[in-house]
Amino acid sequence: MKIGALVLYAFIFIGVITLDQYTKMWALQLPESGIHIMSFLTLVPTFNSGISWGMFHQEQVTSLWLLTLIVLVISLLMLYIARRLAHNHWILPEVLVLAGACSNFADRIHYGAVVDFIRFSWHDWAFPYFNVADAAIVVGVIGMLLYTLYIERHELA
Repeated sequence: MKIGALVLYAFIFIGVITLDQYTKMWALQLPESGIHIMSFLTLVPTFNSGISWGMFHQEQVTSLWLLTLIVLVISLLMLYIARRLAHNHWILPEVLVLAGACSNFADRIHYGAVVDFIRFSWHDWAFPYFNVADAAIVVGVIGMLLYTLYIERHELA
């Protein structure tokens, strides 16, 4: 990997973590009732002790450590994949997933849960609360899927 690409990936990695952590610190200063930005968008600070979208939400210490271990293993796996692929293709999606996972991991260590604060809703429907790190992870996974579909389509042709 060229040094310029490595610097760019490091800048993006650190930028995602920094943006996520600063927005979370800002969100924790919001009133508990939140701030209504638009009819479908509210910023409400909340702690998610489960995994994505609040699944496996429990207050037990054992659950925290199990989830922390899962996040750590997935992060190490993503780091391994990114390192293996770095010489062959663009790894921005993997960097986004790693940055988001690391930032949420830092929350689990510091708060015992992940700070979420962005809430989309429409009438009776509400999307689960999320944060900047979650958005980076989703964009990264979509990027990996699109890249995989693109490669497979061109390798089969």
